[in-house]
Amino acid sequence: MTLPLHLYLLRSLLRTIRNIDGRLSTLFGKLFPTEYKIRGTCLQRGVCCQNIAIQLSPGFWRRPWIRRWSQRYYEFVYNFTFKHEEPELKVILFRCNYLTENGKCGIYSSRPQICRNYPTPRHFGRPAFLPGCGYHAVKTGDPS
Repeated sequence: MTLPLHLYLLRSLLRTIRNIDGRLSTLFGKLFPTEYKIRGTCLQRGVCCQNIAIQLSPGFWRRPWIRRWSQRYYEFVYNFTFKHEEPELKVILFRCNYLTENGKCGIYSSRPQICRNYPTPRHFGRPAFLPGCGYHAVKTGDPS
């Protein structure tokens, strides 16, 4: 489907902002180490691409209009498909529309920073991983 010019320009602008935000997040992560380090290797099964979890802060989660806006934002800018919400985790789950039938990324060389940085250690608490992902967390300072 071809977007009208004004929506194409809006998506391009938002993707530029998204990319700048992603790079700043990467820099922030390097400047402020986390309690856990990520170890392992991507098994290239597309598990994470089928279950992209966007966590919202408790304040944002309590506002349904922010959840709806967030959902539409990730659908429009990232080309994700909404799956469902996980209220107990304050997470909106998506699937990437660039995932190919063999479980590989169809836009690997131009994938967004959120994908390039996965998995990203949390600044508070132990990171969680999807079963079959290939990654695991090790407390900083542990030899593993």
